[in-house]
Amino acid sequence: MTDRDRIKHSRGRQLRSTGIVSRFHVWFMTCQSRRAAQTLNALPAGTFLELGCGHGWLSDELSKIGRKVVKSDFKPSVSDAIHVDAHDMLFSDQSFDCIICSNTLEHLHNPQTALKEMRRVGRQLWLTWTPWWSPFGGHDFAPWHYFGKTAGRQHQLGVNLYRTTVSETLRQLKAAGWTVDRIRPRYWPCFGFLAHWKLTREWATWNVEILCSANSMISPKSAAQSRSEPGCRQPR
Repeated sequence: MTDRDRIKHSRGRQLRSTGIVSRFHVWFMTCQSRRAAQTLNALPAGTFLELGCGHGWLSDELSKIGRKVVKSDFKPSVSDAIHVDAHDMLFSDQSFDCIICSNTLEHLHNPQTALKEMRRVGRQLWLTWTPWWSPFGGHDFAPWHYFGKTAGRQHQLGVNLYRTTVSETLRQLKAAGWTVDRIRPRYWPCFGFLAHWKLTREWATWNVEILCSANSMISPKSAAQSRSEPGCRQPR
């Protein structure tokens, strides 16, 4: 059995053991990972770092088309992923051409610190996440988060899920030294205008995709200097 076969077998066993991942979800994740890989393949980036890779769907699709990817997660669930804390990464400055942060931002207790660290170690950033006010903002307890519910079987607000808005994230990206090159709904990019209107981008986009490049006017070190600014969520 090859290493890739072992990874697939391990992933399949882990998915089945959770009892919550349906065949539809597996199909959906596979399709979205392939689509995302095609988007990322258009970038000139040489080496990618995926933060919060989970079961490695996206990284595997990028590897299949010949791109170099480093898988990482705070709690790695696949054997070829390394442990990385997005708030404090043990990589040297500008180690990667592009940082992939897919559906991870809303699980970070201090996103501003993490975005600064991403700016320090990367030259580009592909960021996607589910804003709190989107129909699936509550994850496994959506749409009841609209009515005050704060916890489900897997997620609890303030513990492993946080209220993350598009407007707040755009401000944090700018403060971290990122320049936004593109913003659009991830699942229906043809309706990009939804992400540009304040009244619709928080809920109608469902999942937001932002492509950023490093602001050359701000050095990586200065972007990462302040790790605790007013308004940041502090570690628990």
